[in-house]
Amino acid sequence: MNTEKRNVIGTAALEYDEAGHLEAAVFYPKINVTFEDIKAQLGTCTNKNIDEVKQSAELLLAAYFTKINNVELRDMETQPLTLEIAKEVFYLEGGIKSIEIEFVCNI
Repeated sequence: MNTEKRNVIGTAALEYDEAGHLEAAVFYPKINVTFEDIKAQLGTCTNKNIDEVKQSAELLLAAYFTKINNVELRDMETQPLTLEIAKEVFYLEGGIKSIEIEFVCNI
């Protein structure tokens, strides 16, 4: 059974002027961490103890970096990182005005 799934790692958004010069570039990470990702690691926790609340926040951050690490350590031959154009806007004369490219990995 194949347990791989399509994951959008993030989106690069680029904007160009009419001469073709890059004006803006931003990367929007899309890896999310939820309660389901950390609930097995959480012990009995109460929102009345600030140290326990901080520990839960640290677990969320650690789970995020674990997901990033899994992308980095993947087998590049069987789990390649692909780039997919999500959105394009062109100038009337031609040339890209703005583009959004998704980085996708099946992990």
